[in-house]
Amino acid sequence: MRMLLLPMLCGAWAAAQAPPDYAARVAELERTHQARPSDPQVVEALAGSYTMAGEYQKAIRLLEHIPAAALTPDLELRLARNLAFAGQTGRAIRRYEAYRHARPHDRQAAVELIRLRRYHGDYEQAEKLCDELLWANPDDYEALALKAEVLHWAGNRRFLARRTAQRAARAAVEYPDAKVAQVYALRDLGQNREARQEFAALSDQVSRRGGVTAQSTFGDAYRLLEGELAHPAVVVNTPAASVYNDSDGIHNDAWSLRLATPFRDDHRLLLDLGHSRSSAPDSSPFTDRRSVSSRTEFQAGGMFRVAPGASFTLLGGASRRQSQSGLAPVFELQVTASPADRWTLEFAAGREFLALTPRAIDRDISSYRLAGGVQYALDSRTSLAVRGERRYWSDHNRSLSAETALRRILHYYKPFMVDAGVLSRWEKFDRDTQFASGFFTPDQYRRHDGFLGLHGELGRLSWELRGAGGAQRVARAADYRPDWEATATATVRLSRVLRLSGGYQRRNYSLLSRDGWYQGFFVSLGIQP
Repeated sequence: MRMLLLPMLCGAWAAAQAPPDYAARVAELERTHQARPSDPQVVEALAGSYTMAGEYQKAIRLLEHIPAAALTPDLELRLARNLAFAGQTGRAIRRYEAYRHARPHDRQAAVELIRLRRYHGDYEQAEKLCDELLWANPDDYEALALKAEVLHWAGNRRFLARRTAQRAARAAVEYPDAKVAQVYALRDLGQNREARQEFAALSDQVSRRGGVTAQSTFGDAYRLLEGELAHPAVVVNTPAASVYNDSDGIHNDAWSLRLATPFRDDHRLLLDLGHSRSSAPDSSPFTDRRSVSSRTEFQAGGMFRVAPGASFTLLGGASRRQSQSGLAPVFELQVTASPADRWTLEFAAGREFLALTPRAIDRDISSYRLAGGVQYALDSRTSLAVRGERRYWSDHNRSLSAETALRRILHYYKPFMVDAGVLSRWEKFDRDTQFASGFFTPDQYRRHDGFLGLHGELGRLSWELRGAGGAQRVARAADYRPDWEATATATVRLSRVLRLSGGYQRRNYSLLSRDGWYQGFFVSLGIQP
């Protein structure tokens, strides 16, 4: 990505080739600089020569040794650009801001700063700069395309991103950056068919111009779209396996397989297969004459887009336990909608069987559930989510749960991100039916935790480390006691069509009379021909 900053920021002038007598000219400039180290014209000429040859660190060292009183706005801008070329984004942004304080009406510098702030994850500041340019010229198609791009990456105002991209495309039909922003905005709202049509028109336009050049500011985004839209997957195959253990001696393992195929671009047909196996000690309350039991399920259906930003998933099938020949129906309904920018609404309903313990499997413990949630993005880095769920269990029990989470991205940079927040969960059952159902059903459970997450990318590897800790109360009459959990996940891109993912989680908590824990890991292989 660092190498992409050069064409992104300054265009064709930065890609100029060094003249044949470059070495001799630089040597002469270096001798002149030794004789007149404070001459701004000599410094600027020498720094420009270093930049032309891609020797950005030399240019940076030269410019940083200039006394502050002698640092002209032109030299400040040259320093900012070299820092950007060298990949020192944070320092480059500070230098751009210092330059714009002296020359606030330099449009090209503002455009370069917008791209840097977008890359750095400073979406609000980047949007403000776009609005400054649009205030001066509401039909500035470059600023409109940049704003649509910023809104796409911010992810919380997709309708505004689509409107802004459409304005840019109307203002400059032949401007490819606007068309790229429009394709991304349409995809964000699930309008894949329209996005594919717009990308086909863009591809024709790029071909007529001789392809993507080194100076193209849209090149990286275009190539990403080309890889995803020019060769769409026919079937996405995602096999997965997981293992679970806890302090009660319960050991579970499971495998699953999801097949998905696109249907008219905006929809998907789905097929889910799964098998769960649970075991527990013979003497525990989690068995019912047998220490091992298993359950197999299958569901078929699809995910359908019904409006921009709105879709529903409907699956139906059957479940069968190992010791039973008959099939029991299961289904799942999920609705997700973003009726307005910043808001996301969710609704879910379904019937599912519990495969947590052998006793629960052998007694066919199932539940009907109704769930809903709402999430509001306060800004591009802060979101608040509230969710609730009601379950009706087959052992004549009922449960009610609610959860709220506040999340804040503390540091945004694609190779390394940090987020943190707080989570509070409340849950209750009408009564404890552990010996009947095979799992613990508290009269009231409360949990209050803080969490911290680290995310990163390194070549083909993407990873995440997440930790949480706080206090929980497992029954109405109990005291609050400490709890903590840790999770690690990683994904490796093996090839264009293969993604291998794995993860591990451990959670420790305090029960009424002792400490407990559970741990598990999973592995999945995404196959996308």
